[in-house]
Amino acid sequence: EKNPNKAICTNNIFYGSNNITNAYASSNTTGSNNWLPSTASAPAGFTGSLTGTLPGFSGLDYRLTSSATSVNAGTNTLTYKDGSGTTKSGVPTLEYVAPLKTVARLSDATMDIGAFEYGTDLSGGGGGGGGGGGGTTNPFINVKVYPSPFRLIDSLDKNVKLANVPTDATMDIYDINGSKVRSLTEAASAASGLPNYIVWDAKNEAGESVPTGTYAFLLLDGSGNKKIGKIALVK
Repeated sequence: EKNPNKAICTNNIFYGSNNITNAYASSNTTGSNNWLPSTASAPAGFTGSLTGTLPGFSGLDYRLTSSATSVNAGTNTLTYKDGSGTTKSGVPTLEYVAPLKTVARLSDATMDIGAFEYGTDLSGGGGGGGGGGGGTTNPFINVKVYPSPFRLIDSLDKNVKLANVPTDATMDIYDINGSKVRSLTEAASAASGLPNYIVWDAKNEAGESVPTGTYAFLLLDGSGNKKIGKIALVK
């Protein structure tokens, strides 16, 4: 049933005020997997909420730190109804990176609460970002992507390389729509004589060359550390 006065809030961080809703809206607000201050009054319709003193932002850009309780605390089953009443997926496929760009929003298992997945490259390039499974040292901090951008036609090196990756690292590559293009491992590169590298030949799982564009990658290791970045393919 359509109700223009009803709000469904999921995977949000409410911070800066103890007033989540006003008295009227509270009874018309539902949702789950939200973070809010422990001193705030949650709407009765909220379930699975996390509370705390600070949300764990890394700075003023609302990205999360490795110790934030919102990491992997969201839900991947977001849906909404359009104007015709048809149910559609509400899972975000893109997120903002500076300056005025977007990157595919990736999730290793469960989405994070908030606007950004922890580990997103802050600059929109291939060398930033990073993630952790709660530790203080990020094993992906020295990962380098080269050549960047990668020229598909006249590049002397026919592969994109990620250097300084952990020995158990895996990498999934996604196109701008969030569809997985290729899965690669450090182990495969090591077997070919390049330990601590992951090498991509700019092809998909079917062995077909991919078109030019921006691709997002998700690096993971066996301890749950992760890094998200971008690879640009040009002519």
